[in-house]
Amino acid sequence: MLLVLCGLILAVILAVKKAGLSDWAAWVQALGSIGAIWWAYHSAEKQFERELDRRREDQDNQKEAARQEQSAQLEVIVAIAVDCMEALIEFQNYAHSHIDGKRFQLRTARLEDAQYALRGVMVRPMLSGTATPILDLQRSVSRTLRDADRYYGKSKRPDDDMQDVIYGRALRAMRDAEKISGFEDAWRTRQQESIWPAKLLSPPYRGDGIK
Repeated sequence: MLLVLCGLILAVILAVKKAGLSDWAAWVQALGSIGAIWWAYHSAEKQFERELDRRREDQDNQKEAARQEQSAQLEVIVAIAVDCMEALIEFQNYAHSHIDGKRFQLRTARLEDAQYALRGVMVRPMLSGTATPILDLQRSVSRTLRDADRYYGKSKRPDDDMQDVIYGRALRAMRDAEKISGFEDAWRTRQQESIWPAKLLSPPYRGDGIK
C-alpha cells in the first residue's frame, strides 16, 4: 500500500512538470491531489487496524467465555466428586460400626443421588483429566449400591471380608477423586466447615480391600 502511495505521488509530480505548469495554482492542485491520496491511504490503514482490533477483541472474548465455562464445569464436577466421596465414606463407616443382631438400615438415597449426578456429568463433553476419575467414581458408587442391596433390610451385617472390600473401594475412590484438579482443596474446605467431617475408619481386618 505504501509503495502504491509513493508511486501515485511521483506520478502527480511528473505530470505537473510535463505540463510545464509553474504557477502556484498548479502546484496547489498537485499538492491537493497528493494530500487526497495520503488521506485515502491513512483512512484505509486506520480502518484495517480497527478491524484487526475488533477481531482480536472477539477472539479474547471467546477465549474468556470458554475459560469461564470450563471453570464452571470443573466446579460442578468437583462438587459432585466431593458429594460422592461423602456418600461412600458414610456407607463405609456405617458398615464398619454396624452391630451384630441389628438390621442394616442405612438408606441408599444419597448413593443413588451421587450415581445420578455422575451420570449427568458423563453425558456432557468432559474436561481434560476428568473423564477417567469420574468413570472410576461411577464404578465405585455402583458397586457400593450393589453391596448395600445385599444387606439393606436384612438381619445381617457385612462380615469382615465384606467390610474390607467396602473400605478398600472407598479408599480407591478417594485416590481417583484426588486426580481431579481442585478436588483436594474443595474436600479439605468442606470437611473443615462440616459439623461431622467424613473420615475413613481404619479397618480392623486384614488386607487393603481394593477390588
